[in-house]
Amino acid sequence: MEAERSNNNLAELIDTKLQLNFEIDKDERYWEQRARKANGKETEELQEMAEIARTYFQELFEAGEKGHYEHLLTEDNRRLTMQYTKEEIWGALTSMGATKAPK
Repeated sequence: MEAERSNNNLAELIDTKLQLNFEIDKDERYWEQRARKANGKETEELQEMAEIARTYFQELFEAGEKGHYEHLLTEDNRRLTMQYTKEEIWGALTSMGATKAPK
């Protein structure tokens, strides 16, 4: 029983390490691709890489065009602005795992 548990733990550890290495490799390839200037040429200059990363994240998180919300119904607006209920909060907390976000 103890040996079986130990083997399972070892297999899980190996699997986790493989997945982590895969994610690290994927991340490195991603940033190698991102280390290109607008003209498509690669750069090794730290200053240029920092500018590429800054521009990328600025564009990623920058607010886009704001929509027209005049069409929201009064009832829709009321539901969107109302306070959370204890039941909603409790439901969200109990529906998620220890390391998960609410569903």
